[in-house]
Amino acid sequence: QSTPAALWSIAGLGLLHCVALIGIFAQGNLSPRTLAHDSVLILMLCYLLLHSGIATIATALQAMRASRGYVSARQPYELAILRVFWLYSAAIYWIAFAVFSLAPAIGSQG
Repeated sequence: QSTPAALWSIAGLGLLHCVALIGIFAQGNLSPRTLAHDSVLILMLCYLLLHSGIATIATALQAMRASRGYVSARQPYELAILRVFWLYSAAIYWIAFAVFSLAPAIGSQG
């Protein structure tokens, strides 16, 4: 019975993540036409936003299905797929964060 509430909470956090990515994109003062680093950063932000948005929408849809009784405890396939997709989305976020945080420091040493 707590599955719909947990799914709605996860969807809410995903929505906050999407808003944060849009805020980074809007407030970044990036110039992709002049700097390659900014071009790659914008591309990665769009990639992260796409995956986070898909995961958020899929989680909200699954929460709606669970609240209406369409999710069975004997066949939790959708939840398993969502879990893997969220793990992938979180992994690419943290990898991108590490790369773009460390790359300027590594590049300035040379």
